[in-house]
Amino acid sequence: MPENSSDAQRKFRTLTELKPSTAKEYQDAIVKRVDYFAATGTSTFNNAIENVIVTGASLFLNAKEKIDAMLGDELVDKVHSAIEKILLLF
Repeated sequence: MPENSSDAQRKFRTLTELKPSTAKEYQDAIVKRVDYFAATGTSTFNNAIENVIVTGASLFLNAKEKIDAMLGDELVDKVHSAIEKILLLF
């Protein structure tokens, strides 16, 4: 049975009608989920990935500092300018 246009308009209006409280309800729900997951902190996968990334970055930066100290200021400047030239080629 085909719907008449007034029923279709009423359904459309109901489905698309935004209440001022809707955004606040969504925001509260998102905040509750974030707080819940922050409190539980049970994601071992994310913790492992974060640890690997932080450890890798730490090792890389420590090695860079030691190499810079060994090379001296003048040679470090030459290496940096050479790297910049290489990167500018791409």
